Amino acid sequence: MPTTADLFAQALRLHQAGDLSQATTLYRQIPQDDARHAEAVHFLGVIAHQQGDHARALELIQRSLAMEPLNANFHINYGAVLVFFGRFDEALACYREAVRLQPQSADIHCRLGRTLETRGELSLAIASYRDAVRVQPDSAEAHLSLGNALLARGDPAEAAECYRNTLMLQPKHAEAHSNLGVALFDLGRIVEAAASYERALQARPIYPEALNNLGNALRELGRLDDAIACFKRAVHERPDFANAYGNLAMR
Repeated sequence: MPTTADLFAQALRLHQAGDLSQATTLYRQIPQDDARHAEAVHFLGVIAHQQGDHARALELIQRSLAMEPLNANFHINYGAVLVFFGRFDEALACYREAVRLQPQSADIHCRLGRTLETRGELSLAIASYRDAVRVQPDSAEAHLSLGNALLARGDPAEAAECYRNTLMLQPKHAEAHSNLGVALFDLGRIVEAAASYERALQARPIYPEALNNLGNALRELGRLDDAIACFKRAVHERPDFANAYGNLAMR
């Protein structure tokens, strides 16, 4: 007869392997009214969220939080479901509590930053991303998120440095190469921007946004035929890409 600990460990392994049905079956065999097994209730909520039953997810994760209110991961996942429902104020409160409980987690600072960005609070988001970089300087996600927020604020020079930091950690990070290209383009460094877009496409051959941006750079450099070829490839890869169609029309 398996113990509760055995059941939970097996359920978690199945969950991590993507077998949500069998994981659910095992989680449900664990007493859900026992505070020692709040994680079973919590992961049932996570699975509900993964399967699209977001109302049930909210109920279960909220119940797990009532059982174990000092678990940072519970606050994180509750925040994620609240974001899905557009309840951003409550989500921010969850992420801030998670930061208080686990201040050395770059991931939590980044989640807080992304939610603040969604709310249009760009300066606060940038502060959260800076915190993420401070507590975990080797987090490529933190450097990338900070760069994206700085670029959105209109600071391409500092954004470019963030993307370079990302690429030092992950040299084949396609989004970082592409976004570095955007920052360099905004700085008027068109040749370097084109090279960054090309490196993005080497890392991710199907990348219509990078193709479109490369087309813009090549057009600036007077290479019209090459630019047109990029725009055509972009719309071939993404038939609903209005920006690339517009660029083709104004060639």
